[in-house]
Amino acid sequence: MAASSYAATLAQVLVFPDEGERILAAVVLEEADAIRRLTQIHSRAHRQNLWVYTVFNMECYTPGAMQLAIKVCKSCHICSQMNYRRKLKVERSVVPYEKACFFFDSKGPLGKRKLYVLVCVEATYRICHLSLMTRCDARSVAKGLMSLMSVYGAGCQLVSDGGPENNNKINSALLALGSTAHAISNAYRPSAEICESLGIRPLAKMIRATMFEKPLDTIKEYLTFMMLILNGSNIHPMGKTPHQ
Repeated sequence: MAASSYAATLAQVLVFPDEGERILAAVVLEEADAIRRLTQIHSRAHRQNLWVYTVFNMECYTPGAMQLAIKVCKSCHICSQMNYRRKLKVERSVVPYEKACFFFDSKGPLGKRKLYVLVCVEATYRICHLSLMTRCDARSVAKGLMSLMSVYGAGCQLVSDGGPENNNKINSALLALGSTAHAISNAYRPSAEICESLGIRPLAKMIRATMFEKPLDTIKEYLTFMMLILNGSNIHPMGKTPHQ
């Protein structure tokens, strides 16, 4: 507040008798001067409107001072940056993975290093999970299943063919530790075609399109994007992708 404006308002002084028989004097300010004074008070510590109004009332008076204090605090750009922002509510699909049924099989060998990809497809929601394996044996499949269960939990059901890399003591001990059921599918059952039609065949098409004129040994760099494309293209029976 300018000194001339402040001196001009010294003539307008309100005197209030206090209960302790003291005299309280307050300088009456116009609205523009009051806003300027409230801004100075607020800029000291950037406190909220009630604190600003209380300090202002100790020395000055203006009609509607509380509303002016609220206006000054809301217009402060520093406070607006430091205020808590309410988080947006994002709807997430609630999938009961303890009742999920994953079909898994391996794709390979790929490239000179003979890499393999463990393909896991959920039967109901058609969610695909891919894991890279250096060998197609029991230990590599067990590591791929650990990657699957670390994301979707260990209480799901797994279905595979009767290959030695899928049906062995290592996988049996791992699934027993996580209370995961493992079923062996028949090659002639329609359900045995889920992993082949929704996982392995689309993966083979993406490998041909993505790894064109590139060594297959670098498939690890593109596996995450392939999994993203699979989960964005496998249409649910209700007409939605797994991400929706």
